[in-house]
Amino acid sequence: MHGFSGPLTESGLFWFAVSAAVPLAFSVSRINRDLWYDEAYTVGSFAAQPIGTIVTSYPAPNNHILFTVLLRPFYLLSDSEISLRLLPLLCALGTLTCVFALARRLGGTPAAVCATAVSGLNQVFLNYTMQVRGYTLSMLLCPLIVMIAGSRPPGDGSKLRTTAIVLCGSAFLYVLPSNVLFLAPIAAASVLCAWLTTRRPIAVARECFPWVLALVVAAACYFPVWQDLVRAGSNRRATPDVALWTGAEFIAATARDQMPLLLAVPGGLAVLLRRAARTRPSLLLTAMPIVAAIPLATVSGVAPFARTYTPVVPLLGIALGWCLTMTVSIVLQFAGRASPARVATVGLALVMLVSLPRLTTFETRLTSYVRSGLREDPYYVYTAGRFRPSAVAAFIAGRARARERYICCFTNADQSNLGYYLTRYNVPYRSAGAPSDRWTVYVIAGANPDYATIAAKHGLTTELLQSFPLAIDTGYFRVFQSPVPIPVPSL
Repeated sequence: MHGFSGPLTESGLFWFAVSAAVPLAFSVSRINRDLWYDEAYTVGSFAAQPIGTIVTSYPAPNNHILFTVLLRPFYLLSDSEISLRLLPLLCALGTLTCVFALARRLGGTPAAVCATAVSGLNQVFLNYTMQVRGYTLSMLLCPLIVMIAGSRPPGDGSKLRTTAIVLCGSAFLYVLPSNVLFLAPIAAASVLCAWLTTRRPIAVARECFPWVLALVVAAACYFPVWQDLVRAGSNRRATPDVALWTGAEFIAATARDQMPLLLAVPGGLAVLLRRAARTRPSLLLTAMPIVAAIPLATVSGVAPFARTYTPVVPLLGIALGWCLTMTVSIVLQFAGRASPARVATVGLALVMLVSLPRLTTFETRLTSYVRSGLREDPYYVYTAGRFRPSAVAAFIAGRARARERYICCFTNADQSNLGYYLTRYNVPYRSAGAPSDRWTVYVIAGANPDYATIAAKHGLTTELLQSFPLAIDTGYFRVFQSPVPIPVPSL
């Protein structure tokens, strides 16, 4: 069903606004959240540096270079959370726009509405789209590249399409090198479409050119940090079983809250078998990264983190939204009540009915999950919670203003997060004083305090630290305070 599949009109803009409004509202609600571990490290270690340093420094994979370069002006504007998260918010808007446009090409406005809602109301999408990291830009560029690749017949030699593929493809890789897991399948699908539609080697060669050039341009951009990049990649290679597990874990997390919508997949597949030929290239371009990314990672060992797969989230939303649209259309046609507007309305209502109850309870469930001590996974991502390391820094700042002799004790693993906000509040880890003095000790720890590590770091006993009463609970971090000043041997 291709209802409303012509040039975008005011009606199309209306349907985009309707389908994107709630996802954008969820995104905006996160715009003033405190920075979390890797976000704080990204801002403090990279965005705070001049652009020349950003593009020539790769001490850790946290430097998603193109994203950091784009983040730099927002950092110069202000280092507040709102300013820093404006770029992710723009990426979220861009991603939903690309999803709507690509799904509209595949199945008309009803498919665009359902796909935008499925993508935007997905918890994994919301987990990563507002992070101050390159994953949000990757989720924007992936559907954009698919849309560009399918904008004209593959192999036709269009200069505009060729230029766009080179620019967007190289940018996609310059955000994260691991994005080659998705760019390669898109390129392969595009070349395959050129062969299937023309059977001409010259057309295949023309189609290969922009994809190869995109790879060359990205490699040239990485040249100043090439040795660091190779070293980081060799240190983080995944065995086939780990790569397969992380990919499967990510896909399962993406589908977790929208399982009932998977009932629409058989109806979508039935329609797929008799789709119009003109939509097949776009369908293949959309499906190939979904199908090929995990096997490619398993063979190459490129994907050590589940979040590496974030670029497929919008494509999965398009696929599921398209299937839902086709199934709703079949049902309404059988009932004699099918129309594009009715299909879009029913599909959007179903997505809302399935997704919103889970989304509105997520933070409560996340807090319980954190308190239980279970490990972070692609679904329960701690950055999505209202955990406030800034409140810890504000509390310690109050003690500093009271001229209290104090010392903050926490593990090295918490350094980037707590250190970022202590620095923001201009609060030293410990106040001035002689090593022989007595100190009020503040133990700052997460859900399961590692008392043994903290005690060993400061020459104290585990039993002593465990006896400290709770001073403040900020959601994730809790501060325990010694009842009286005590000597600290390892100053």
